Amino acid sequence: DIREGECFHRRRACGNPRVAAGTGQFSPAFWDRKTSGGGVLLDIGSHTLDILTWWLGSGKVAGYRDDSLGGVESDALIELELPGGAAGTVELSRTRTLRNTAVLTGSRGRVEVALHRNEIVGISPDDLLLRELDGRNGAAMPDERLHEDMFRRELDDWLGAVRGAGAPFADGASVAPGVDVIDRCYRMRQPLRPPWVEVEGSAAKKGGLDGRTVLVTGASGFIGGRLTERLSLEEGAHVRAAVRTFQNAARVSRFPADRVEVRRFDMSAGDGIDDLVGGCDTVFHLAHDAGSRRDNAEGARLVGAACRRAGVRRLVFVSSMSVYEPLPDAPLTEASPRGRLPRNNKLAAEREIIRMIREDGLRATVIQPTIVYGPFSRYWIDQPADMLIDGAVVLPAPGDGICNAVYVDDVVSALILAACRDAAHGETFLVSGPDHPTWLDFYGACARALGREHALRTMAYDELDRRVAQRTGLPALLAPGRLLAHRPLRPLRRILGPVYRQARRFCERGLPPSKDDADGMAGFLPPKRRLALYAAKCVVRIDKARRLLGYEPEFDLERGMECTTRYVRWAYGHRAQGRPPTA
Repeated sequence: DIREGECFHRRRACGNPRVAAGTGQFSPAFWDRKTSGGGVLLDIGSHTLDILTWWLGSGKVAGYRDDSLGGVESDALIELELPGGAAGTVELSRTRTLRNTAVLTGSRGRVEVALHRNEIVGISPDDLLLRELDGRNGAAMPDERLHEDMFRRELDDWLGAVRGAGAPFADGASVAPGVDVIDRCYRMRQPLRPPWVEVEGSAAKKGGLDGRTVLVTGASGFIGGRLTERLSLEEGAHVRAAVRTFQNAARVSRFPADRVEVRRFDMSAGDGIDDLVGGCDTVFHLAHDAGSRRDNAEGARLVGAACRRAGVRRLVFVSSMSVYEPLPDAPLTEASPRGRLPRNNKLAAEREIIRMIREDGLRATVIQPTIVYGPFSRYWIDQPADMLIDGAVVLPAPGDGICNAVYVDDVVSALILAACRDAAHGETFLVSGPDHPTWLDFYGACARALGREHALRTMAYDELDRRVAQRTGLPALLAPGRLLAHRPLRPLRRILGPVYRQARRFCERGLPPSKDDADGMAGFLPPKRRLALYAAKCVVRIDKARRLLGYEPEFDLERGMECTTRYVRWAYGHRAQGRPPTA
């Protein structure tokens, strides 16, 4: 049983300049089926299957499924029948970080081998590595720094063969079995459906955007990715998907290029904006730089001006409920005063769009989603899952703060309505779900999905506030990640990688877990801003969206979390299994 995969989207935080520049394997060719020849099966799978056939011989492909919709696959599952009657499974992914090990189970033992480092992860029985085969045993494995030694040995072996010093360690005939397995997989391919989606790739509904060219900026993000899927699969639109870096394009690259055209675009630079917008009927602007208020406002201005020059029928700008923070303990409507947080990036961009509507005649609509959750939600599903697996989420007691949760498909429905309804022009709409669960309800559903109900805790607000203040120390040092994200300082971010990663972890996830709690459970404390959000009793009203857009949310928390639970178990189940009640 082999599971190998890495979430490319999460690699953006690593500070690697090659990743940040979108170079190397993150070029557009990586996502083009005509150029690359395939996706995760041909990329990661070539190495995985090569070593598997070297270990155990070439087997029969009993079944193969992947999630390609005409483009390159990002998730694949292979079922193999191996020589001697053994059966096995190989799972490959570009959207999830899997366990990255190979487990071989025989009649008299079991061994788990790490694929990315030179390590035996687990063995049974304990003396398995002491057993000899051809005069060798597993305990004699050399201690190598795998990647450095591997590439050096590979090149030395190749150069030696070229110079006639001897036969290569791996010749063409030795790697042919792995190539043959890949070829057979592609020839017998069956669709692999995401477990949280009942039907994918069905006939388009022929909606109001049928046959139109639609631009989605930020298409590699959580909401942008789902919007791109719905526009192509259900609305019959041709989507121009703009991404800042190509390594995040795994989800949108599953489509053929004639349905979803992936382009690189940096909204802060503005180069090529007219070419990007030109020929588009509708533009959805979701691109967002969390580290720069100026870049967000300038990006909104550039996109809006390009839409006016190109005669775009409708620009839909995606803002956020956060523009009203700190939230009042009262019903929130579009008429409520905007917040007082001076560094709110969404607010700066929203103000620019509203100014252009009033002063320049820009045909645009502003959508303000609340707490958007669902599959691939980085902030409200992936990060809580990480915390619940590694420790405990701590909420202010009694946990009755209002979480205005909205499932991602409801938000996408509102965006499409805003693009098609004439009444939406020049308007701003708050978009939320049909119910108003508490934060304890919301995190409780996440915890149940992972079987980690014990990893959810509450603490009196004053005590929690005191602990957050006590552990943060100097406020100026809390957000070096935000500071270093500004474009002129990004080279420093690469140099100060560990500091940046810790700061980013705090800004996005919360304080690292404290080990000194009375019950021994490590608890993640929320950052100051999120603590206020957890305690707010604000109920968001969506009357205006219902009246003018015809928006009616279909997913209450129970139904939305039912879909999300299937995603969480698919993406995180291997990590949550067997974790003890305390971390």
